[in-house]
Amino acid sequence: MKTTLQERLGELMKECNLKTQQELAVFAGVSKGLVGQWFNGSTGLGKKPLLAFEKKTRFSTEWLADGTGKKYKDNATAIEHTQINGVNNNVGNGVQNIHQVNHQKISSSLKNKNHPDYTMPDDSMSPVLPKGCGLWINRQVKERINGKIYRIDWQGAELVRQLFFDDPAQIRLHAHNPQYPDKYVPKDQIRIMGRVVSWQVDDL
Repeated sequence: MKTTLQERLGELMKECNLKTQQELAVFAGVSKGLVGQWFNGSTGLGKKPLLAFEKKTRFSTEWLADGTGKKYKDNATAIEHTQINGVNNNVGNGVQNIHQVNHQKISSSLKNKNHPDYTMPDDSMSPVLPKGCGLWINRQVKERINGKIYRIDWQGAELVRQLFFDDPAQIRLHAHNPQYPDKYVPKDQIRIMGRVVSWQVDDL
């Protein structure tokens, strides 16, 4: 059954005997204000707290990050680490990102991933994913989940968007920044390159 971040954090707090958000903040090594943002839904878990939770609990980082996968830690799965050198070109309906891409297979265990898979190239997903924040991307995506954030290729343009699959013929591409209006795109024009499972905003 799908859970919210608040519910997953509640389970973690119960299992670790943490009574307050302040105790959770100390446990994760972050500010109480950031914990408050987790609970009110304004931001997700970044790399720093996920590393702390992976070290101190038996919960899997993927489940904590977005509620998918196994609840408790298991063998790590392979994720493709992508090093990007990008140039943004303005086009008529948004920003086209032209990248020189090098791929390298690495472990999905976040404690072994010192660098993000991808850097958010623009402000289309602000304030949740600010421009320049690091993204960890699961490239082994096998299911499409309504409302999750994905890295996609749209006819040669690489974008990060929240996707909705309600329409059988097309996908709705949603950006958090109102300056980027929603787009409805035929499914055969979209190639999903991976799902965003974590992002680093703590250090921005």
